[in-house]
Amino acid sequence: MNLFRIDEGIFAYDLALIIGKTLIISDIHLGYENVMHKQGYFLPKTQLKLTVQRFRKIERALNFNSIIINGDLKHNFSYINDKDKKDIIGFLAMLKRKYKLIVIEGNHDAALKPVLDSLSITIVKKHIISDILIIHGDKVINIPRTIKKIIIGHEHPAISITDGVKHETYKCYLKGTFRKRTLIVQPSFNVLNEGSNVIRDKILSPYITEVLDFDVYVIGKEIYDFGNVFTVRNMGRI
Repeated sequence: MNLFRIDEGIFAYDLALIIGKTLIISDIHLGYENVMHKQGYFLPKTQLKLTVQRFRKIERALNFNSIIINGDLKHNFSYINDKDKKDIIGFLAMLKRKYKLIVIEGNHDAALKPVLDSLSITIVKKHIISDILIIHGDKVINIPRTIKKIIIGHEHPAISITDGVKHETYKCYLKGTFRKRTLIVQPSFNVLNEGSNVIRDKILSPYITEVLDFDVYVIGKEIYDFGNVFTVRNMGRI
């Protein structure tokens, strides 16, 4: 896979964005399998292992010295059980040994602060790199006038492609505008879930007002420019 230029100074590789020497991933949702078990769905206990493997793939390909986790590090809304706490601490400790680490608060991250405190990691509401605002995307905030680009997670964008018989769902990036600023929507780093179909599923983020106007970049063996959502829908791919 090659680096894909999404915008000036912003590149995508697999499920991560990179700006200079900073890597940005979003919506890991550690503990997803445990919540699914309680709802009656059996998932093998592989999430942490697969998450680390996916990260290592990115690490081998790119050169970076800091990481931003753009919200929803954990899945359970209200609490962290012992298994999830162990996985979160193990994953963050692995990253912190080598990289500067910034964690942005997502709507799933209640009760996360004591875990981060134990690792001397501060959780923040947003992070700014030059004229780029990085925020989870579940709530609209006051945006400084100097900001020209916004990066959010939260939406877990994906598209389903069909040949009329078989359906395949792929994570994707979205690129559009919000209040005359460039808006980039990251895919989820949840390795157990492909995400939400941007046509058929309800749009979650208040930053996305008209999804049909957004450009779609599908993640496969490479990252592919599919045009905007309106065009893709009319081609019958979704």
